[in-house]
Amino acid sequence: MKGKLLELLRQHKGKTLSGQDLSGQFGVSRTAVWKAIEALRAEGYIIRSSPRLGYELVEEPDALGPTGVSSIAASSDYLDVGFFFHQIDSTNSEAKRFAEEHPRQCALFVAEEQTAGRGRLGRHWMSERGTGLYLSLLIRPDIEPSRASRVTQIAAVAAAEAVEAVTGLETLIKWPNDLVIQGKKVCGILAELSAEMTAVNYLVVGIGINVNQFIFPDDIKEKAASLHILTGRRIDRQMLLAELVSRFGRYLSALTQNEALEKMHQVYRLKSATLGKEVRLVGKQNRTARVIDITKEGELLVVYPDGERDLIHFGEVSVRGLDFYA
Repeated sequence: MKGKLLELLRQHKGKTLSGQDLSGQFGVSRTAVWKAIEALRAEGYIIRSSPRLGYELVEEPDALGPTGVSSIAASSDYLDVGFFFHQIDSTNSEAKRFAEEHPRQCALFVAEEQTAGRGRLGRHWMSERGTGLYLSLLIRPDIEPSRASRVTQIAAVAAAEAVEAVTGLETLIKWPNDLVIQGKKVCGILAELSAEMTAVNYLVVGIGINVNQFIFPDDIKEKAASLHILTGRRIDRQMLLAELVSRFGRYLSALTQNEALEKMHQVYRLKSATLGKEVRLVGKQNRTARVIDITKEGELLVVYPDGERDLIHFGEVSVRGLDFYA
């Protein structure tokens, strides 16, 4: 009830909701409503009480917590539940464990700290406590496995738009799964798939955003930054989470509908930090090429200096920019 009450107070922010109306809506006593209000206050929510009028949400805490995460999940039309962890190995790992034990549910997982956060190609993702936004979305789309790669584009567009909405900073997408601002990496995305030959069991989309960090290790400090460093102000992580979850839901239909895919893909291309750029393809090949297009399924179409064209798929190579974030 606490999460649903918070969501209702959010929806009517600036207005007073009577205790009687709230008790009737939730089918509980006014005392139960009061206890839920007190529990929210204990988590840092400022809720004004007016005699004979009721309750008004005045301010939310600049912190993540179980009630806020549950409320954000409940406000979506594609998630069944939300979970918050003070510390966990990896939100993606927890999402996969949950997916196997709860075969019908879609869920949101958020952690204050990850001890074994993972990035693309098995890289470690730094997950400092209380400063970043570390989350995973577990979804179960009714699609063929060939369409699953679209989810990385969806997540990148949703995260870029969420960051822009909260910070006002232009946010670009470095293929396939990083967000960059002013040439610095601020976000990484890791999508994982469980599927059979003709059907997807579930998709897990992990997103890590550098929000309020001040210090980065020597090996990444030249190419990484946080939203706080770039804006000069502390960023509300709960607001950023709510924006991201909402925008991800808006683009989910791109997994199944061609028209929605076209719209999402156009946004992705407009926000691309890679399209039209000279890049170095590092992996099974080590060649310089120009990116001339990005397909709807997320592959890079490149042309080499000798005129040869090639289609680069996820996981084949790493892309290093020659004149932008590497």
